[in-house]
Amino acid sequence: ANLGQITHRFPSLAAYLVTLTIQNECGSQDTVQKLVSGTPCPDIIANFTPLQVNGSAPLEVPFTDYTTGNVTRWHWDFGDGTYDELIRSGSVTTGDVNHTYNLSGHYVVTLIATGECGNAGVKSGYVDVECPNVSVYFGYTYLDEETKTVQFTAYVDPPLNDEDIIEWNWLFGDGSTGTGQNVTHTYGLGREDTIFNVII
Repeated sequence: ANLGQITHRFPSLAAYLVTLTIQNECGSQDTVQKLVSGTPCPDIIANFTPLQVNGSAPLEVPFTDYTTGNVTRWHWDFGDGTYDELIRSGSVTTGDVNHTYNLSGHYVVTLIATGECGNAGVKSGYVDVECPNVSVYFGYTYLDEETKTVQFTAYVDPPLNDEDIIEWNWLFGDGSTGTGQNVTHTYGLGREDTIFNVII
């Protein structure tokens, strides 16, 4: 026989009218109602460290979760348009995450920690990222003396990874432009006594 047992968690201490309806194979049914008081969901107090971070891009920040309460889901908003969400499982027991900021700016980081019956806690912190100062210079080599064809190569100090440089823009001083770390430009015949101001 089916005992009809069921478990339900109420979100607050308010009184709830519970209705039970049963029906047998012949179509006969009966209904009973009872007023019960719900059990409160435990408070979720969201918290994490660090709450204030300053550094230069690219800046990797390890966020450590210190939320109290029976959390089942951690939702992170890193303030730069990216998010991360962790759901409690056998392999996930905390809301700890790492995030890298590649661009300068002031970012508001928000953690929303949610409990098993939908109750949630919210905590925010701040990350300030600056771009490191760099110096750029270039060298050049004549590939053809007659046509004044020149190979230019740009450098930065301190050195950066290719993915950290958005673009290289050249002004060759004769109205022409170029892009890329290594570029070739021909000034043409009759330019032997001309001086060009090259800018990268």
